[in-house]
Amino acid sequence: MPVIVSFIGPSNSGKTSLIDRLVRELITTHRVCVIKNDPSDKAEFDRPGKDSFKFFQAGADVFVTSPRRTTFFAHYPSRLKDLLPLIKEYDLVLVEGMRYLQLPTIAVFHKRVEEDYLPFANAYTVRDGQVSGMVVTAEYLDYTDTSAFIRWILQQEEYRI
Repeated sequence: MPVIVSFIGPSNSGKTSLIDRLVRELITTHRVCVIKNDPSDKAEFDRPGKDSFKFFQAGADVFVTSPRRTTFFAHYPSRLKDLLPLIKEYDLVLVEGMRYLQLPTIAVFHKRVEEDYLPFANAYTVRDGQVSGMVVTAEYLDYTDTSAFIRWILQQEEYRI
């Protein structure tokens, strides 16, 4: 099973940018998958006029395969447990969001720490800011130090369901 790490934090904190940096580095030595949580259900991945869009609009779950990629659209919500058979071949799975999962978790903040995320965090980082006057038990990682994040991620245990 892969090592699965969650990244949580407020909107515009820098989670996506951090994950993007990590993926670009990690894919040189590991098979990496990213699971993006869309709590407001506003993301769209297909467009009108395409066959796959028509099939999905008709009510089918759709896999689109090509020589370079596979895309899956489903009409039902999935829990991480439901996705494990699909992701078990990866070395690392980075999850953006889903703070309530029992996973090693990095909280990402912009300018200041928001305390309501800290109970879920094993580590934290602050983009364009610093921590002062606050006792935080989670490990601090420098937002600009990609190597420190990679070391932290690789030290986590494989996910056990």
